[in-house]
Amino acid sequence: MQQNISLKSFLKRIKTEKDYNYLISSIFTKIIISDYGYDGVMYTSVQAGGQLGFNVAIKPESVNTKMKLILTYETSLYKKGDKAIIVGNKISSIQSDSTILLETKEETPLDNILEALEIESIKELTDS
Repeated sequence: MQQNISLKSFLKRIKTEKDYNYLISSIFTKIIISDYGYDGVMYTSVQAGGQLGFNVAIKPESVNTKMKLILTYETSLYKKGDKAIIVGNKISSIQSDSTILLETKEETPLDNILEALEIESIKELTDS
């Protein structure tokens, strides 16, 4: 029963941008990592309605000793009501000589974003 209540709190949608609202998910993650010996956790994005993507929390020491950065991918999330779309913008890769190769992807056509969100203007995303 206690685990069920904790999980519901962890998956609760947060309506404000205040950092303290993420306290429950932060504590939950720390317990899973420290008490069970995991290097990190992966969970769906509640803020995106569980529709798109996921979040990853990894212990800094695990990142430093077990991982190597080889690629980054920049995305933008557009959301209106229960509709959401993630579009990729830039990819950078780390070359063997430690240089960074940046590739800017072709912009996602605005019409595709509007259609996915079922809106007529991008301005509707700021009208609330």
